[in-house]
Amino acid sequence: MNLPTPNKLAITQGLSWISRSFSLFGKGAGIWIVMLLLFVGINLGLTMVPFLELLPTVLAPGFTVGFYIGCRAIQKGEMLQIDFLFHGFKQKGRLLIRLGLFFFLWNIVIYLITSLFLQMNLTDEQARVFSAAQTQEQMAKLLTDDPALMSTILNAALVAIIMTIPLIMASWFSPALVAFHEVPPLKAMTLSLKAFNRNLLPFVLYFLIMLPLTVLAFIPLALGLLIILPVIIISQYVSYQAVFPSPTEQDDEPQSIITL
Repeated sequence: MNLPTPNKLAITQGLSWISRSFSLFGKGAGIWIVMLLLFVGINLGLTMVPFLELLPTVLAPGFTVGFYIGCRAIQKGEMLQIDFLFHGFKQKGRLLIRLGLFFFLWNIVIYLITSLFLQMNLTDEQARVFSAAQTQEQMAKLLTDDPALMSTILNAALVAIIMTIPLIMASWFSPALVAFHEVPPLKAMTLSLKAFNRNLLPFVLYFLIMLPLTVLAFIPLALGLLIILPVIIISQYVSYQAVFPSPTEQDDEPQSIITL
């Protein structure tokens, strides 16, 4: 099959993605927030049911595409509707669930490697007291009293973060590629990695701005997350439109493309 070719964009596009995402959010803020709460509520409900707590990762691409469909509706001048959240499953449900399974397997690999790292670097006594800690206060005291344990835990967290970065890159564009370009899930993840790597500079600018905004969203009472989380999902679609423009659905705003 002919895979879409990702554009290489100017660094300023990272800022453009953010401004355009807030603009899209503002055109249906109340509905976006309801969709987010419904999405989070479904995930929390699944995690409380035995044997279903793994489903949120598997279903995430389908719900994400539901947000994208909402973005498309607004861009076409249509009304945003709450049930768009489920439209991804109606259109490409089987492929999106398969994509979610690959995300889940990647998370399992991260968990196994991080656990192996801890087993190799913790003494039996450290492992015992670490697993026995049941509250945040106990954990904080344990780490304060044992700097070696804290160092090992921080290194394990660093290992997990390093392995999570490629997952973020592979999952950024792949749901849209599966849903709108009909790219098979594994190829979509590979193409997403390629596109992300080709546009590192705009993504660096994007994350440099979004990370502090996300931190500020926790103040007060994390109410700002009701805004910033939908904006992040919307920005995935906005950046997808810029990197993978469709010949039948171009952005209204011209893109600053760097040609090689």
